Amino acid sequence: MVSEIKDTTRKIDVVSRIGGDEFAVMLLGADRNTSQSAIHKIRGHLLDRMKAMDCKVTFSIGLMTFESAPDDIDHILHLVDTLMYKVKNGGKDNIAHSVWNGDQ
Repeated sequence: MVSEIKDTTRKIDVVSRIGGDEFAVMLLGADRNTSQSAIHKIRGHLLDRMKAMDCKVTFSIGLMTFESAPDDIDHILHLVDTLMYKVKNGGKDNIAHSVWNGDQ
């Protein structure tokens, strides 16, 4: 899955599996619009690949854009995880997006 995600990102972006069926993608230098566009591109690519293999999947995605660099990665992962579970609890197969301004 990581290689499939990397196929749709830039060389400077970081893609990693963080556990189970959860993955993290860092889109370095991306603003709100760029990150939204990138995540839709990633999601579309993965849906196409899964459909080609006759797999029915959903993607519950938490997306956070940073206006400033965070101090604590664990706190950020918690915030993004909360966004993802908001999607899962709201019916799945969607994207929740928030902008980090350092106050959360």
